[in-house]
Amino acid sequence: MRLVCQCFRLYVVDSVYNTLLSEMLTDFFDAELRHYVNYDRDF
Repeated sequence: MRLVCQCFRLYVVDSVYNTLLSEMLTDFFDAELRHYVNYDRDF
C-alpha cells in the first residue's frame, strides 16, 4: 500500500512540475519571440 502512495505522489508531483515548467517555458519563449519578431505590433 505504501508503494502505491509513493508512486501516486511521484506521479502527481511530476505532472504538476511538468505543467509549471511547460507554462514557464511557453511564457518565456512567447516573450522572446515578441521581443525578436515584434509580432505584437499586429494585435
